[in-house]
Amino acid sequence: MVVNNGATGAKRLIETMIAGVGVFDYDGDGWSDIYVANGASIPSLQKSGPQFFDRLFRNNHDGSFTDVARQELPAPAIPRE
Repeated sequence: MVVNNGATGAKRLIETMIAGVGVFDYDGDGWSDIYVANGASIPSLQKSGPQFFDRLFRNNHDGSFTDVARQELPAPAIPRE
C-alpha cells in the first residue's frame, strides 16, 4: 500500500496532512486490526482512483494482515465495482 495525499506542489496546508491510522478490533475477534484513512485529489477532495482508497487490514492471527476494505468499508472510502 502507498499512502497518497494528492499534493499538487502548491504548498496548501492540506498537502502537509497525509493519512490517519487507527488500530482497533473491528471484527470483535480479540485481535487488533488496522484502518488507514488515505488522502484525496486536490482541489476536489474526491477519492478519484485506487491510489486514494482507504484500507482496512484484518489481523490473520499469525503476524499477517488481509486487506478487506472492498468487503467492509462503505463508499466513498472504497468505490464498489
